[in-house]
Amino acid sequence: MTRSIRRNLLLLLLSAITLAWASVSFWVYHDAQHEIEEIYDANLVQTAKLLLVLVRHELSEESNETLLMSDMAEASHKYEAKITFAIYHPQGALDFKAPNSPKFSKSSQQPGFSNEFIDGFSWRIFTLKDADSSSLVQTAHRSDVRQELVERITQRLAILMLISLPPIALLIWVSVGQGLKPLIKVAHEIASRSPEQLQPVATNTTPTEVQPLIKALNALFERLQHAFDNERRFTADAAHELRTPLAGIKTQAQVAARATDAQQQQHALEQITTGTTRMTHLVEQLLTMARVDATQSMPMANVDLRQLCAEVITELSPTAVEKGIDISLANENAWAISDKNSLILLLRNLIGNAIKYTENGGKIIITAHMVGDNAVLSVADNGPGIPATLRAQMFERFQRGAENSNGSGSGLGLSIVQRVAELHSATIDLDSGLDDRGLSVNVTLHNNPA
Repeated sequence: MTRSIRRNLLLLLLSAITLAWASVSFWVYHDAQHEIEEIYDANLVQTAKLLLVLVRHELSEESNETLLMSDMAEASHKYEAKITFAIYHPQGALDFKAPNSPKFSKSSQQPGFSNEFIDGFSWRIFTLKDADSSSLVQTAHRSDVRQELVERITQRLAILMLISLPPIALLIWVSVGQGLKPLIKVAHEIASRSPEQLQPVATNTTPTEVQPLIKALNALFERLQHAFDNERRFTADAAHELRTPLAGIKTQAQVAARATDAQQQQHALEQITTGTTRMTHLVEQLLTMARVDATQSMPMANVDLRQLCAEVITELSPTAVEKGIDISLANENAWAISDKNSLILLLRNLIGNAIKYTENGGKIIITAHMVGDNAVLSVADNGPGIPATLRAQMFERFQRGAENSNGSGSGLGLSIVQRVAELHSATIDLDSGLDDRGLSVNVTLHNNPA
């Protein structure tokens, strides 16, 4: 079942309103009960005082019973049986009482308020004594009168609340629908786009609550655009760079097929092997470049750079030994907050390029040292080097140095190094190498980037 934001909000808001109303009803019930108790008690007191005034008047006129009993009749209202009074003679004898009035106990004749349970009903009694004549006046209410009034007030309040729920629910439904319109608008806009339309969604007209979603979508579009750009670049690079070696391999294969001389055929097959090796290296570099290009963030950790350099040197040393190249690692300690795997890729390209372009019997020195809080990786050789005028161009893809006119390299090594450096916010400097010749590549890793 598909979850609905509108339905969930409606249920949550109605539940919150119902809970609030229940709390209000509970408070109203108890507050009304207290206030009604106070009002009814005050009514008992006022009635008792009025009756006492009448008793004094009747006693002074000596016509007490005749006047007070003259208008007494059977109860004509349903509540009369629940409201009563009684008047006692100065000697304590009951003079008269209201019709249907119960007989209260002697203990209730103490001045003030008291409660009695008579014939299944609870009575609230107020007794007032005349200090002059010693007459007693009692006024009383049945407690269920008070409770009935409290319940009726609460019941009507509850009915009012229940009646108001449907229009409130409708109002909430419409309001939530209006509030969700920006989301619906964004959904329609995105749904109407073609796969190539990855431009950001405008945020200047969207509500504040919707903007985090829009910003997340825009970030996703940016990553997708980056991935598509990398894919197109990889396809274009592969098509451009593989065309020449594939054509060469095809040509050599045709030569080998037509060769009548064994030596000529052997030479063509060797050229095919060489071309295949170069193309394999080129494909590996293209795939590496595509993978590095697709990376936008990496897990950073504290990396021992000297140990990392030693690992890469051990990996590439067989090739250096074949060429009689002396590789040395400076005895200094350095560390950097970086991604180990990508730094291995960086060092593998730098050291591999140095081995490839350094003549037999050459020399390579690798150092990793600290300059303040920053770590500096340096790979220097005494190979042919790169002229100062060409160094700025060497980070472009498929750019080869003047000394590499034979096309043995892919032209991607320094491009990969530069991309890894960008991911680390590092800087790269190209300088002269050993013995005032060759090339020195210095990568500065900032442990505390600004």
